[in-house]
Parts: sequence; structure tokens; C-alpha cells
Amino acid sequence: MADEKTARVKYLFMDIVGYTKGRSTDAQSEIIRYQNSIVCEALEAERIKPAHRILIPTGDGMCIALIKGSQPLDILVRLALAILDRIAKHNSIAPDKAHQFEVRIGLNENEDNLVIDINGRPNVAGAGINMAQRVMSKGDAGHVLNGRIGPHDVGS
Repeated sequence: MADEKTARVKYLFMDIVGYTKGRSTDAQSEIIRYQNSIVCEALEAERIKPAHRILIPTGDGMCIALIKGSQPLDILVRLALAILDRIAKHNSIAPDKAHQFEVRIGLNENEDNLVIDINGRPNVAGAGINMAQRVMSKGDAGHVLNGRIGPHDVGS
């Protein structure tokens, strides 16, 4: 990544709907652990290697930026559905409502900047990640909303 300045990045942006409602801080922390585990399982199942992704925590959610590799065109949709399926399975065995959760997901793709963030880690910046967050924010629990996917630039 050191030689690259931009890349075509595929984004999956998600957050937990109603994260703080009716939950103790302990339950909130456990839900983040569940979410992280579910996302890692889905990434592994879809065979997305660590070198081909950047995972950006966002508090009660995250952005998955797919930066390299020859992923299939539908990889974002497949990944979103894998995450939702695993969340549904988790919720079916969760001990109580406070340990169940739902997410909303926004998908987008764009030519964006590959940068090093304030912590010295690889990151992304640009219109694509901004649009992925905006698309996600229009959804509700269980929704997967698409922005522009394919060879089109999002613009600013």
C-alpha cells in the first residue's frame, strides 16, 4: 500500500440500531464483541484476506473497506447478507433482549485515497466512504441500502 495513493474501494458501512436503548454499559460492550466476532466470521467465510481490507471502528458500528483483490461484483451484498444471517442466529440464542441487536448497512464504491491515519494505520478518505455512511444513515434495522456500485465516481 505504500506506493498506492488511490484505489477503487468497496465499502460496507454499518451501525447498531438502538445501541444504547435499554442496555447497560456491560451489555453494550458485549454487543460490540458479538458484532466484531460476527463480522470476522463473515469476512473469513467470504475469503476476504486481511491484506485486502481495512476495518474502521465507528463506535457502535464499523466500516469495512475492501481495497485489494479480485472480489466478485456482488461481494458487498454477499458480505452484508452473511452478517445479517449471523446476527439473526446470534439473536435466536441470546440470553435476553439486551443482548440482541440489529444493524443497518450502507454499501458504496468509489476511487478514494489510501492514507495513513493519526494512529499510523492504513485508512481511507474520500467521497466514497462519506457516501457509504450517508447511505447507511437512511436505513433502519435489517436494511441494506446501495449507493453507487461499479465504475462510476461518486463525486463530492
